[in-house]
Amino acid sequence: YRWSADVSVYLGADSYRRGIGRALYAQLLPAVAALGYVTAFAGIALPNEASVALHETLGFALSGIERGVGFKRGRWIDVGRWQKDLAPRTAVPAAPLPYGKVRHPGVEPRSDFSSTA
Repeated sequence: YRWSADVSVYLGADSYRRGIGRALYAQLLPAVAALGYVTAFAGIALPNEASVALHETLGFALSGIERGVGFKRGRWIDVGRWQKDLAPRTAVPAAPLPYGKVRHPGVEPRSDFSSTA
C-alpha cells in the first residue's frame, strides 16, 4: 500500500461548478505523482453526481462501494471509492518521497505538515 495515496478536494457549496475542483486536482495529482505514488484513491459520499463526474472526467474509475460506512446529515451513507493510475507499475518501484521533498510549480508545502514518510 506504500505506493497508494488518498486524495481529496473539498469545496463549499458557493464554489461548486466553477472549475475550482478541477484546478485544485490539476496541482494536486502531479505533485502526488512526483513524490513517487503510483495510484490515487478518492472517496465520494454517495449520491454525488457532480463529484463522480469530476473524478471520472479526470480519469478516476470506480473501484468499489463501501456500504453504510459514513454518517452525514443525520443518516448513514455509502462511500464510493474511485482510483486513478498516476504512473506505470514497475517490478521494484522506489519508495515514495516524503512530503516536501519535491517542489511542484505553484505548490509550496505547508510548514505544519510532517516531512516524514
